[in-house]
Amino acid sequence: MKKAACLLLVCLMLLPMFSMFALAEEEDDMPDVVYLTISNQYGAIVIYYHEILLEDADGDGVTTVYDALYAAHEATYSGGAMRGFASNAQHDELLKLWGYNRGPFGCYVNHESTDHTMGARPKPDLTVPVKDGDYICAFVYRDDVTFSDTYSFFDMDTVTLQRGQSVTLTLRGYVVDENWEVQTVTIPNATIVIDGEDTPYVTDENGQVTLSFSETDEYTVSAKSRLPDGQFLVSAVCHVVQEGVTIAPIWWVVLALGELAFVGAMVYLFLRMQKKSAKDGAAQA
Repeated sequence: MKKAACLLLVCLMLLPMFSMFALAEEEDDMPDVVYLTISNQYGAIVIYYHEILLEDADGDGVTTVYDALYAAHEATYSGGAMRGFASNAQHDELLKLWGYNRGPFGCYVNHESTDHTMGARPKPDLTVPVKDGDYICAFVYRDDVTFSDTYSFFDMDTVTLQRGQSVTLTLRGYVVDENWEVQTVTIPNATIVIDGEDTPYVTDENGQVTLSFSETDEYTVSAKSRLPDGQFLVSAVCHVVQEGVTIAPIWWVVLALGELAFVGAMVYLFLRMQKKSAKDGAAQA
């Protein structure tokens, strides 16, 4: 009886380890993805923080911006990548984005420009490698003369809230100073847009805005602004998830019930052993 109880105790101790191994294996099996936002020639966002499976579309052995943009157009543009997207043969110049082929174009990976022209007409380099979890923003410059469009971004690309929580976002952007050096500034008085609809929310003098959401859902937060000197704002995007009651995966429930069964069996056997020991002791007395 004691051996059986010990065996059950060992199994009970090992079961959480099996759960951890199963969870780790499940996470390892998850495919690599990147997140992509595209704005068209009118400044309208046509893809908001869209999840794209990261695959080597051109077969060069490296996953790059080209692969991500190709996959995004193939999955979401009417007519696929053949109609909506193009680059030169070396993939170091973007020639067509969301069906528009006159440019100029801009592209940022994790808020860093892929432009390699050093101040001339912008030419995003699509050979820049990307990895799981990277964020890509591609857009068409509306100022096709001086390329003064201000790329903007929130201090968080994605945020998860519990019901009743709020989040404070800071809107920043890149500008060029009198020495042609890029500076990061906060952007005040920008109207906040949620799921494509203007809201009463406006960034304050520090570029900050505090948001809260009433329903359990996913939201896309962006911003638009009239900048000085007629500049255009390339809209920032933040993906917000407000969670409600979390339901555990069924295999977690099964494992939890299994652990409870083991605990119950151990308690039962322990009580039986105690009862038997007491009975044996009474018989010997």
